[in-house]
Amino acid sequence: MENTIDYRLVGRLSISYLMALITEVLRNSPLDFLDLLIATAVSDANHRPVPEGGDACPALRGISRNAVSRKLNVPLETVRRRVAGLIAQEILVEQQDGLIFSSANKAGLGGNAELDALNLRMLRHLFRELKAHGVPLD
Repeated sequence: MENTIDYRLVGRLSISYLMALITEVLRNSPLDFLDLLIATAVSDANHRPVPEGGDACPALRGISRNAVSRKLNVPLETVRRRVAGLIAQEILVEQQDGLIFSSANKAGLGGNAELDALNLRMLRHLFRELKAHGVPLD
């Protein structure tokens, strides 16, 4: 007999995890939600694997404003305006191949050990809850 997955339960648990994490990140950030989302999208893009056959340099890969706009489904002009503000705050930096997230930013974003530890605890809780309800995780 096949194990039936309660997708509503999976959705509720995963949304609960996301909401708790987002709430804590916003509570600990001087940025509003959209600026934080843009900075996170840039940081995520900076650490993407280099495409096969591409340059394997250790430097961060930039992302264009247009790519951020498409990735987040936010109008390009809004992204341009918000990115200008994030550059002025030194949260994002422009380099030749696009935008990069500055881990040395004055806003204190990135490398927050307390938020990282909280994320790990919440992920473990999510994993245990899903497992306890018979959701296969492999």
